[in-house]
Amino acid sequence: MRKADAVKILSFLLLTVDLVSSQSYYKAINWDKYGNGGYSDSSARADFGSVTGWRNERAMISSGTLRITLLKHALSGAGGIISNTKIPDGSAYEMDFDVKYHSQFDWSRGGKVGFGFGIGNGNTGCNVATDGNGGTLRLMWYHNPSNGRVYLQPYLYHKDMPGPCGENFGKSYPSSGKWDDNDVKYQWPIPDRNGKKQHNINNDVYLAQLDRLEAAIKAKRPRKKNHIVFHHDNARPHVEHRVIQSINDKGWELLEHSPYAPTEAPTDYHVNCSLKNWQTGKVYDGLDDLVADVKAWIASKDRHFFARGIDRLPSKWEAVIEVDGDYAPE
Repeated sequence: MRKADAVKILSFLLLTVDLVSSQSYYKAINWDKYGNGGYSDSSARADFGSVTGWRNERAMISSGTLRITLLKHALSGAGGIISNTKIPDGSAYEMDFDVKYHSQFDWSRGGKVGFGFGIGNGNTGCNVATDGNGGTLRLMWYHNPSNGRVYLQPYLYHKDMPGPCGENFGKSYPSSGKWDDNDVKYQWPIPDRNGKKQHNINNDVYLAQLDRLEAAIKAKRPRKKNHIVFHHDNARPHVEHRVIQSINDKGWELLEHSPYAPTEAPTDYHVNCSLKNWQTGKVYDGLDDLVADVKAWIASKDRHFFARGIDRLPSKWEAVIEVDGDYAPE
């Protein structure tokens, strides 16, 4: 594949990991704090924690986005950036990022884009992963010159891969036609496994939750409705501009949340831990059964249970301060 002289723009990265310790590791990165100009390996280390393989001359900040230049007639790391950073070991990983291509981007034949995952030996380059000692998950763009179609595909090396090079599972986005929006997001649906299914909470769902919370506060605590101090972590739906505007419009005071410290949120270190123990070993026939069981768990807890979780918040924040805002494991 021949990469053309063009750029990719990455504006937001969200990474969530379910750790083997049952806690979660969470990191959100954006580049709004930087002015236009170069983005060096030292800046990358400050944001990612650790990086290898960074190329200063191919990275820059442009209007709050990380912009990577791809060189003509060059493959792989010789034309772009292949950089690695370490994250904690975990049982499940989730990542979300925005990507844009320059209006004059020459699609050539295709290439890798954005962020991905590597495990063990980190198999790539048609090095099959059938020995089970490693693998990778990345996203690729492809260009069909016969009809001009450009699309995204998953690209995985894993133990059960059928061929010598990355598997795409026959999936592409868009499934037909061309992109008609400069802000394209790709979501890879995860199938049910072992009776488990993932349900995502998007911005619209979260906005509706905040409205219901406001109504409940007015109904149950009318004397406190004008003195609300609100805290949530910085998961992607929580930092979306409409959500921030909604909180401001409600007149709530928002407590800031450290970007690398998921365990300082009471819902993570207190509520979810107890709920997980409650649900261990249970199988639900449908969403209604799940909702009913969660309501039963809530009913089983008195107000002191939730107060204890909030009372632990200062000590959690102190642990984050001690590591200078970095991830503070249990």
